[in-house]
Amino acid sequence: MSEFQTDSLRPSSLPTASLGRRQPSTANADKDADAELDKVAEEWNLRIDREMKNLTGGLGELVELADVRPPLPFPF
Repeated sequence: MSEFQTDSLRPSSLPTASLGRRQPSTANADKDADAELDKVAEEWNLRIDREMKNLTGGLGELVELADVRPPLPFPF
């Protein structure tokens, strides 16, 4: 049986990339995230506008129904 060997302790086995030395460009990711947030915010604004229009219309109808006027005189 062969003995188990690993190279985890050998520094030469580590990646030679510049990890931690340079941050990747996030400009595109930030732009995409901002665009997505703008899209979601616009959808919510449209929904709120639609709901407010329905609410004000309904309240207007309630005010019209609740308007108390003197009774119309009956023609004799």
